[in-house]
Amino acid sequence: MTEPHPTPLCDQDTKLEYVDPTQIPQWNQWVAQQEESTIFHTSNWAHVLSESYGYVPTYLVCNNKGIHQAIFPMMEVHSFLTGRRGVSLPFSDFCQPLIRPEISLIDIFDKVKNEGTSRKWQSIMLRDVPHWTEEPFKVIEYLDHTIDLNQSSDALFSSLRTNYRRKIKKAKKNDIEIKFERSIEATKAYYKLHCLTRKKHKLPPQPFRFFKKIHEHILSKELGFIILAYHNGEAIAGAVYMHFGKHVIYKYGGSNSTYDNLNGNYLVQWSGIEWAANNGFDCLSLGRTDPENKGLIQYKNGWASSSRPLAYYKFDLGQEEFTNSKGKLLHYATHLFKRMPLPVLKMAGSFLYPHIG
Repeated sequence: MTEPHPTPLCDQDTKLEYVDPTQIPQWNQWVAQQEESTIFHTSNWAHVLSESYGYVPTYLVCNNKGIHQAIFPMMEVHSFLTGRRGVSLPFSDFCQPLIRPEISLIDIFDKVKNEGTSRKWQSIMLRDVPHWTEEPFKVIEYLDHTIDLNQSSDALFSSLRTNYRRKIKKAKKNDIEIKFERSIEATKAYYKLHCLTRKKHKLPPQPFRFFKKIHEHILSKELGFIILAYHNGEAIAGAVYMHFGKHVIYKYGGSNSTYDNLNGNYLVQWSGIEWAANNGFDCLSLGRTDPENKGLIQYKNGWASSSRPLAYYKFDLGQEEFTNSKGKLLHYATHLFKRMPLPVLKMAGSFLYPHIG
């Protein structure tokens, strides 16, 4: 971090070890002690990633006399397409290392680099390191849009963009029924909408096994829920939310565009915001956005959100330097995806996503 006198990690009372959080019953209690912790730091999310895609949990823990000074989440991705690498963490919008202020992030990262070298990683990806300012590292920039929930739901609604409020009211007049669900049946209903939306955007959907694991390890553990909008008994829009501590994240959304005129997706989004505000959470993240995606930025701004920079750092272990190159596996295949029918897109997603993380 930026403290003038960081604590060294080499004294005799400090214990450094690499662990698998899915094998540690008290893991979530450890990460909950840090205000910055989110669902992505939990053992539940580690279960989802490792069981869906075969990633190997390699979390660095720094312990001094029973006090966890640092928790550095990391998954090993082993791919014949994208190489062997460490990622903190795959498919996670942000997952900053949980490090006490007196500990040097540079020192911790040196330990991670040593581990990466021994494991023959090609690179290490860090997602969201907000206070790493000591050197002019190359950075991959994204945005996180967050809604401050420390106000009444009425105040929140009043702060929404005018046409959003109008669409929400219209959805209610259109007899849209909103349900909060955690069942595997709701997961399947959402996944159908998810696939339709991914096809609309000319992208393959994540494999259903990924959402099945989200149900198993997050939804069924009451660390998240699915909101579905129904019209005449048919699910027409939905979203997946996850939460831990004081943080909620809107992770995935989907809809049947045939019913866009009913504005069910706007009522889904507002219902998630209203629930989070009424249940004592501090903030709701609308997820990662590419700065070049002006349309999505404008959409998220309409929900009374404020943006913060998400700094991603990629360290090339072979060149021993930071690089700002992004993964382009999906980008290169985009021209193929737009020609694929949905069943083929699903197969493409099942094949590609384990390599993307």
